[in-house]
Amino acid sequence: MTQTRMIRLLAGLVALLGLAAVGLAGQQAWNTWQDPLPQGALVAPTVTSPRPVTGAEPQPPPRWAPLFGATAKVPPQPPAPKAEPQPPAPPAPPVTSLGYTLKGTVSSGETRWALVSHPTGDTLLRVGEALTPDYTVVAIDAAGMWVQAGADGPRQLLEVVK
Repeated sequence: MTQTRMIRLLAGLVALLGLAAVGLAGQQAWNTWQDPLPQGALVAPTVTSPRPVTGAEPQPPPRWAPLFGATAKVPPQPPAPKAEPQPPAPPAPPVTSLGYTLKGTVSSGETRWALVSHPTGDTLLRVGEALTPDYTVVAIDAAGMWVQAGADGPRQLLEVVK
C-alpha cells in the first residue's frame, strides 16, 4: 500500500467516526426534546431552612471567582491640602495704552460693527467679540466702542480718533 492510499483510508475512518459522533449527539438531543425532565426531577424539594425565604429580604450579591486576580484594596487618600488664597490679579491696563484706536463705527439696522486699528493691523469687531484675551466688546454706540476686562471689570470707552 502506498502512503497516499493509507492517508485516504485514515481520512475515511476519521470521517465515519465524526459522522457517528454527530448522529449520537443528535439522538441525545432528540431524547431530551421529547422528555426534558427525568422522572426524579418531578418530586418537590424539601425545605431545609428554618424560616422561609421571602422576596423582600435582600440577597447578597453573587461571589464570582477572581478570573483576573484579586482586587487590591486601595487605602483612603488623605484630603488634598487647600490652596492658599491668592492675591487679586492686577487690573488690566487701559485699552488706549495697548495701541488700539477706533477708526469708526458701521451700523446696519440693529447690528453694529467697530473698525479698530492697531499697529499689527485693522480689525472689524461686533458686540461680544474679544478685542484681546483680556478685553471683550460690550457695546458699540454713537460715543464709540465700550470694552470690559473680565466679567466684573470697569467699562472703558474707546472713542473715534479724528
